[in-house]
Parts: sequence; structure tokens; C-alpha cells
Amino acid sequence: MTYRCCLTAGTVTKLSLLLLLVSLLGACAPVQPWERGHLAQANMALAADPLRDAMDEHVYNSKEASSGGMGAAGGGCGCN
Repeated sequence: MTYRCCLTAGTVTKLSLLLLLVSLLGACAPVQPWERGHLAQANMALAADPLRDAMDEHVYNSKEASSGGMGAAGGGCGCN
């Protein structure tokens, strides 16, 4: 008696994506109004010092001799 595997590469990929989606959706939760104060603390901010980050980006763009040196295509010569 022989058994055949019914899992093909496409099936495994679809199951993997479904598992990933379910795990990501499980991380979503409503935040109650009284809990929002904890999320608004300074240590929860993406940038600890927005003014310093803006200055660092300005200096970086100035050294690159182009605006948009943070991932934009092209250089300061006008060629894209």
C-alpha cells in the first residue's frame, strides 16, 4: 500500500501565507481610551528627538548635494 502526498509547493505556499496573515491579524487589538495615555508617552515615539532627526537629515542631504538623498533615485546632476 502506497500513500501519496497531497501537499504541493503551491499548497504549502498558500498555507504559509494564510498562517502569516492569521498571526498578523491576531496582533491587532482595539485600544481603549484610558489605555491611550500609555501609548502617547515620549519613549513610544518613533523619533526620540524630531528636531535632531530633521537636522541630521538636512546635513545628510547637504552632503549628498541633492535633495531626497534618503532613498530617492538620481543625484544632484539632474540625471535620473
